[in-house]
Amino acid sequence: NKFRIMCYKVINKKLWDDIVMVLIALSSCKLAFDSYTLHLPKDDPIIKYSDLADMAFNYLFIIEMCVKLIALGIVMDEGSYLRDSWNQLDFFIVMASVVDMALSEYEIGFVRIMRALRVLRPLRMIAHNPELKMIIPISI
Repeated sequence: NKFRIMCYKVINKKLWDDIVMVLIALSSCKLAFDSYTLHLPKDDPIIKYSDLADMAFNYLFIIEMCVKLIALGIVMDEGSYLRDSWNQLDFFIVMASVVDMALSEYEIGFVRIMRALRVLRPLRMIAHNPELKMIIPISI
């Protein structure tokens, strides 16, 4: 399939990894910024813009995951997306973000836990940095 081949070529470019690393860094900065806005009311413009930024990051990470899923396949072949433990962690973090977005209107303990899982996003930097993979092995 030509589209799948194109996706495979895209994810193997250095620019792709660089963009993903920048997104992870910006997302991590945004999460750190959120700790300074806990005292603000929910209708404050800063909170509204912070929520919009969070949604944008979530959508961008969903797009990244989908492109990788198309390029690598899901599970069946050797080298598929979910056969790599770092991609499993990535999938888990993105799915937690999707659940958080879907249930953001509700104040349930489960939703708070899903929001807290966003702090795992910086771990994705390890998955995109081969030197760190060798230092910090993961087995899921």
